[in-house]
Amino acid sequence: MSAITRALALVAAVLTAACASPPAPPAPRAPPAPGATATVRAASLSLPASLSLPASLSLPASPSAPPSAASAASATAAAPPGAPAASLPPPGSPAPLAPPPSDLPATVQPPGDRPAFVAHGPLTERRVVIYLHGRCGDPLAYRAWAAAIATRATVVSVQGDVPCPDRQRTTWSHDLTGLDRRITRALAAVSAARGAAGSSDTPAVPLDDTSLTVVGYSLGASRAEDLTRTFPRRYPRTALVAGPLAPEARSFARGSAVAIVAGALDRRDHLQQAAARLATSGVTATYLVLPGAPHGKYGPDAERIMGEALTWLFAQAP
Repeated sequence: MSAITRALALVAAVLTAACASPPAPPAPRAPPAPGATATVRAASLSLPASLSLPASLSLPASPSAPPSAASAASATAAAPPGAPAASLPPPGSPAPLAPPPSDLPATVQPPGDRPAFVAHGPLTERRVVIYLHGRCGDPLAYRAWAAAIATRATVVSVQGDVPCPDRQRTTWSHDLTGLDRRITRALAAVSAARGAAGSSDTPAVPLDDTSLTVVGYSLGASRAEDLTRTFPRRYPRTALVAGPLAPEARSFARGSAVAIVAGALDRRDHLQQAAARLATSGVTATYLVLPGAPHGKYGPDAERIMGEALTWLFAQAP
């Protein structure tokens, strides 16, 4: 037999043996246990040279299965430093106050007086802030900061008792007893409107008319100081904003707390110096500045600064 013939016979024999004895199939793998991970290695993937994978990429064995408690805990523990925590109320924290109904009137009409303007707090909150505008000033200027205390107080703006030359706005006389009576009537009218808006689920509580916070702007700040000096038990918390005169220690001698607020673009040296003198005299006082605020304006940071002032006042004389 020639060499070629012997070679062909050898190849045929090899092929026949291969067909007669096929390789045994691989043993089946056990399914992964619940919660296990399958590891895909980059070596088993055919990728373009421009792409790369990490040496080991862990994938959930069952993508549709919900994560176990242990995996959730490990995910939380692996959060990078500085990541925000879940927004959950702390244990035992009180339920948030219900907002007031949207149909509550923003203007109320006390009997025999000018309208009063209102930014309502929750129906279950009794705290009141009285607002006194400046000379012929805007009685709605409190809206620049009312949102800062919307969950803690109702703001009631009372208009002055003397008409200005334009007959549209008002200013203030020196009748403090009359002003105090007008505040009482305004609070009664606002309480009546809130009471009518209450329900069995959220009954409205009467507004507190015995311990008030008063905020005065410019000439209104002078009248707010006068009210505190004359009726200290009824007005134990006072915020004086852009006042024309330096407040006096005697006005707060009976334990009242006072926040002095000045505009950064307004005259303010007299107010800063007065705050230092009041503190030296034993008066509970603080001093804040409204950035970018000229006289007659609260400036772009009104909510933050006035919110700080009022929060401080609430803490000093709850």
